[in-house]
Amino acid sequence: IDGVLKNPEMLFEVALELGFYYELEMMVWKKALAALNNSGPIPNVFFNCSPYLIENNKFSQVRNIFESFSVSPQTVFFELTERSAISKYKLFCERLQEFRDSGFKIAVDDVGSGYASLESIIETRPEVVKIDRHIIHGLTANSYKKSIVKFIVSFCCEHDIICVAEGVETASEFALLKDLGV
Repeated sequence: IDGVLKNPEMLFEVALELGFYYELEMMVWKKALAALNNSGPIPNVFFNCSPYLIENNKFSQVRNIFESFSVSPQTVFFELTERSAISKYKLFCERLQEFRDSGFKIAVDDVGSGYASLESIIETRPEVVKIDRHIIHGLTANSYKKSIVKFIVSFCCEHDIICVAEGVETASEFALLKDLGV
C-alpha cells in the first residue's frame, strides 16, 4: 500500500511522535496473544519491546496482559529492539530486573546495528542475542563479518546465551553459521 505509513515501522515512529506508542504496542501484543491462544498451547514467544515501552510508566501493567491470556512469563521473551536509544538507563535496567524476577526473559535484537551495543548486552544480560541481518548478509565472503560473528558466539557461549542469526538466505551462510556455533 502506498502512502504515508508504508510499513509498520513508520506507524510506530508516528505513534512515538504523537505520544501513543505504548497504546499501539499493547494493542499489537493483545492481538498476537489472542491469535496464539486460538492455536493451542503457547510455546516460547518473542515480543518486540523498545526502550520507549519499558521506560513508560504504564509498562508495569504488561504482566496483567499476559495473565489475562493465561500465558506464563517463563515462555515470554522481551525482544529489545535497539534501533532507538535508551534515555533513562537506570530506570530501564531496574524495570528489566522486575520483569526478570517475574519470570520473563530478555532477548537483544539487531546486535551489530543501531544502538545494540556491547554495553547493552552486558547490562541487560539477555538469554538470547540475535545478530543483525546486515552482518549475516555476505558473511561467507567477508572475513571482518566472520570475525565479528565468532566474537559474538564466543561471548554468548561463555555466558550461556543463545545466539541466533537473522536474515540467513543461503545454504552456505547457514552452513558457516552452524560451524561457527550460531
